[in-house]
Amino acid sequence: MRLFNLFKKPLKIQDETFGEMTYSKFKDTSKNFFEGQGLFKPQQKTIGFTIDADESGPTNDQKDFYHSIEKKYEQIKGAMIPLLNKELKDWYGFTKIEDFDNEFELESIDIPRMDKATVEWSITYVAKKINHWATIEFVDFEPKHVIIDG
Repeated sequence: MRLFNLFKKPLKIQDETFGEMTYSKFKDTSKNFFEGQGLFKPQQKTIGFTIDADESGPTNDQKDFYHSIEKKYEQIKGAMIPLLNKELKDWYGFTKIEDFDNEFELESIDIPRMDKATVEWSITYVAKKINHWATIEFVDFEPKHVIIDG
């Protein structure tokens, strides 16, 4: 019977906030998530989403949090720049980002389950000058850490 599960279609949903999303399921249910692509209104650009959730889909709290990211995007971006400047100094060979919107391309946003007092989430960009991903990890709306991949 297990062999037939290999051919099972993954669960897909159409979400009013995130668009079409595909579900990934694991033995450890805390690792289950949906992923997809949708419009990020502040940039009028399609980006990727990863939303930690069970089969019922993203919660209203997750959707509200995402809408808060959209509303606060300019402030979030401003808060990220000093942390990115510090992390990218050696990569760039100079001390500051000159034009964030031209130097970084928004790639994706990851939203966790909303089951803690604080929300630990991340946003990933392509850092065009070095052709690497830069993932900024947040606690609520405060950037805490940058990971450069590549």
